[in-house]
Amino acid sequence: MKKGYIIRSFFIHLIAIIIAILALIPFVWMISASIMEIGESAKFPPRFIPSKIDLSHYLFLFQNLDMARYFFNSLALSILVTLISLLFNSMAAYAFAKLRFGIKNRLFKILLSLMIVPGQVTIIFYSETFRIHKYLFWNNHSRYGKRLRNFFVKTIHDVYS
Repeated sequence: MKKGYIIRSFFIHLIAIIIAILALIPFVWMISASIMEIGESAKFPPRFIPSKIDLSHYLFLFQNLDMARYFFNSLALSILVTLISLLFNSMAAYAFAKLRFGIKNRLFKILLSLMIVPGQVTIIFYSETFRIHKYLFWNNHSRYGKRLRNFFVKTIHDVYS
């Protein structure tokens, strides 16, 4: 192996380790502060190692707030969402890998573009869009809102009667 490659590889790994340690600091602080006594986490300078371990906060949570049930509800929901996602994503992956159909490349590009955008961004977009739509079209004071509402009421009545 070349000496330059070894040195470059060493520095890349060193930078990656430093970034990983910096990313872990907030998690270590969170766990450390949760087992500190009341008020100790607000002292300056902050200490990562508590002077005395106090688990009374956790005891309060599990006794008074039914935290065990919340934990198992979250666990069940995360397992269910993971299994459903695995099922549908496996079927989509099989279709894109093995089947041949006309718009496969377009659909794959759309799927990739949707995967790039985080879900939190779309939540903000949909809530703002709904608020603007509600203000513009469903407001009882706008003529268009009244017409649109009457159209939907008549259409739904015709379909279900």
